[in-house]
Amino acid sequence: MPRIHCLNNISKKGTDRLPEGYELTDELANANGVLVRSAQMHDTAFPESLLAIARAGAGVNNIPLDRCAEEGIVVFNTPGANANAVKELLLCGGPDENSVFLTGTLCRVPNLRVTPMGRDICDLMLAVNRSYARSDYLPCICWGLRAREAARWPVGTAVRLEGRFQSRPYIKLTETGPVERVAYEVSVTEAEALEPAETGI
Repeated sequence: MPRIHCLNNISKKGTDRLPEGYELTDELANANGVLVRSAQMHDTAFPESLLAIARAGAGVNNIPLDRCAEEGIVVFNTPGANANAVKELLLCGGPDENSVFLTGTLCRVPNLRVTPMGRDICDLMLAVNRSYARSDYLPCICWGLRAREAARWPVGTAVRLEGRFQSRPYIKLTETGPVERVAYEVSVTEAEALEPAETGI
């Protein structure tokens, strides 16, 4: 019997529409499917039993698409599931408009580390040229196989990447005590090191 786990509170009016033979489970560890609204899943460990993730709303920016692709987990969304999702479609013209395409140069040694959930993650600092001989320095993060590949790139490597902007809260320790801050970064879904002739910079 297929087991469905809800990461957020999903209306009973919705879960009652599951076909006969499906059941809800409180344990992600034995779930075959996940229903999610806004819960962040980038640090979530997926069980081997998981086959599909459904976003109740437009967009899938809270779901690690790269890792799902690697693990063979199907991801889909339901843009008409709530009024806010419908507004996103009307205002943005699509289910997910948070897309970033950058070409720049690594200006700091990549930092490969492991999350508490056991995922490889690599921090990159990308210098992207703009007018008047200035550059923007953009923090980027890669996951999984891409993280391990990016960790081998030396400073000065020209990089082309695709991803999305994201924000996350963190705690900074100061002389007066811990302070909550917000970090902004690019979560990378595709990245490649470029040959010098390809950069155009």
